Amino acid sequence: MLVILWWILLVLSYLVYPLMMKKIGKRHRISKYSYYELFDDLPMVQIVMSVHNEEKILQAKLNSILSGNYPERNLTIVIGLDNCSDNSLQIVQEFEKQYPSRIYYFESDRVGKPNMLNILMEKRFVDAQITIFTDANVIFTPSTIYELVKYFKTLYIGLVDSKFVLSSDNISNENENLYLNYEQQLKFNEGIVWGTMQGPFGGCFAIRTKLFSPIPKNFLVDDFFIGMDVMRNGYASIMNPLATVIEEVHTDLQEEIRRKQRIAAGNFQNLKYFSPIFKKPFTALSVSWLLHKVLRWILPLLLIPFIGIDLILNIVWGYPFFLSLVTLILIIGLPLTQYVLQRLNLQNRTVERLNYFIFINFALCKGFYIYLKGIKSNVWKPTQRK
Repeated sequence: MLVILWWILLVLSYLVYPLMMKKIGKRHRISKYSYYELFDDLPMVQIVMSVHNEEKILQAKLNSILSGNYPERNLTIVIGLDNCSDNSLQIVQEFEKQYPSRIYYFESDRVGKPNMLNILMEKRFVDAQITIFTDANVIFTPSTIYELVKYFKTLYIGLVDSKFVLSSDNISNENENLYLNYEQQLKFNEGIVWGTMQGPFGGCFAIRTKLFSPIPKNFLVDDFFIGMDVMRNGYASIMNPLATVIEEVHTDLQEEIRRKQRIAAGNFQNLKYFSPIFKKPFTALSVSWLLHKVLRWILPLLLIPFIGIDLILNIVWGYPFFLSLVTLILIIGLPLTQYVLQRLNLQNRTVERLNYFIFINFALCKGFYIYLKGIKSNVWKPTQRK
């Protein structure tokens, strides 16, 4: 019985809700928001970036920012060097010599990205109306900054997210790429329908500077916290698909597990912190957060307990156990099937995609365990760049 409920909620979150948002989204256009033209008097923008040993990509990143079409006089780059032991400092210093009034940097001991963002925002190197948070490994296109900024002409918009695209050379994990495209489409529809886009792409998004609140101590997922905090304060959060950036997809399995565990642990921090939002359960923010995120976070944790309860009900009262048995067979059988196929040098896309789904939910359960143990630091080993 409970496993039937579990499957209903799973289908609701992963299929029904996205299809519903897609259908409603067809009746909306992002152009309904007021926007700046490129020749208007555009807002002052600061690009804030935490850097830890990014010498391989940092020069390309800074060049991509500085070669954009946003007016130079309205743009400043603020860099936090988080105990870099490579040539990141030297690269930043070279750029500062070339652009002395446009680049500021700050050095510190290892504090982690969320703490570094708090430090940089508190120091207020410049007076900027818009802040773009970005990672070193996310490369801008010439129009990225303008496309992130232009919809802030609509006064109730508080956050604008980017869309990351991948060249064919970078697409090495097809399942990850498919899932990310699915997520981006859902986020876009949430934004244009309700203004409640769930979770900006942490590699590049923009907010009104005045809306930034310090990220709580030891929080792991700073982007989700910032996005929810903006919406909790009554502002809209949207994604502009023309604000494109390029980011790599990581293919190392152990790297992916570690990254997804960290994100999952951080998600449960945010769930606890923002749970008072559900005191008003029928708002657009509550509904979109529940259906898009919260159900996906808690359903993997409920599956085994639900199966166990159904087994007890079957033994005691004879309730049907067939669906629970099928679910168990899928969870155990699919990874074994893929293992056998790999040993035989065979491929089956359906099996691979279902296994990817099991994989991300297994990582979520591991992240929940990390959360329960207690998170004493948000300084994590950085993701390896390829």
